[in-house]
Amino acid sequence: MTGDSVLSSPFGSSACEKDAKILQFIEEITRIVDAVQQSVLDEILPQIPKLNSDRLTFKSIFRIVTYEDIQVKIQHTKYDLDPFLNNFFNCHF
Repeated sequence: MTGDSVLSSPFGSSACEKDAKILQFIEEITRIVDAVQQSVLDEILPQIPKLNSDRLTFKSIFRIVTYEDIQVKIQHTKYDLDPFLNNFFNCHF
């Protein structure tokens, strides 16, 4: 199996490039998730005047979802597509 066959797409090479960029973005964000979370909270928390909180307090009050929390659902969706998506794939491929 060649590398090209792995990256082939029924939508053409531009779709493959777009998918590759999206996957690269997801991989990068998951590598630096703590820094991203810190940055987002640093922007959000000061905008809430009645909330006198820091990141640790925020995380203790609001549950932060991790990949492990949703991994079972992610794995499940690989094999059990929504009926809408099944119809889409049956019509287009």
